[in-house]
Amino acid sequence: MVQIAIDGPAGAGKSTVAKALAERLGILLLDTGAMYRAFALMAIRQDIMPEEHPDSVWDRLFDGFKLDFAGQRTFLNGEDISDEIRAPYVEAVVSQFSAFRHVRSRMVALQQEIAAGRPVVMEGRDIGTVVLKDSPNKFYLSASEEVRAQRRHLQNLQKGLESDLDSVKELMHKRDTSDMNKEVGQLVASPESIYIDSSEKTVDEVVEAIISQLVI
Repeated sequence: MVQIAIDGPAGAGKSTVAKALAERLGILLLDTGAMYRAFALMAIRQDIMPEEHPDSVWDRLFDGFKLDFAGQRTFLNGEDISDEIRAPYVEAVVSQFSAFRHVRSRMVALQQEIAAGRPVVMEGRDIGTVVLKDSPNKFYLSASEEVRAQRRHLQNLQKGLESDLDSVKELMHKRDTSDMNKEVGQLVASPESIYIDSSEKTVDEVVEAIISQLVI
């Protein structure tokens, strides 16, 4: 059974690569970033801001939190939220929500429950260090900040979202800083992770690089 952990910063191409890899191998894809964004969106819709709350508040949100995935589409309680969770107003706060210890604990448990006993490709920021820490297949995918910002900017435009490249760069820099300095769920490469720079690689080239180094 192969379980593949792909970590890295925003805009590194993790979601696209993970999808292509899962399709190539014919196994489950779990986009953990989409899970956190969906949770942040749900909280925002209920006027729950990213600040300290009793655990009971987070538990209440999780009690009504049902996610489904179909291809690259994400559904929250039956609603397709795939585009909305990539909107700048969600991107700006998702890192704050995911930094709360109880939120992180509940989400990690959910991710591990979904992945238990089955082949899976999982991407995020703490997959190799926390969620799939025992997997021998850990990869850290990154790219230059300029390339990552350009990718996210183009994604926004393609989805019909308003986007300004300079603003995207600033937001991405803040997101990187926040993710790398969290007390929980910190973005850091596992010592066992294989580093891949996707700045000048196509998706297929990254997928091939991962497959060539899989431990089956």
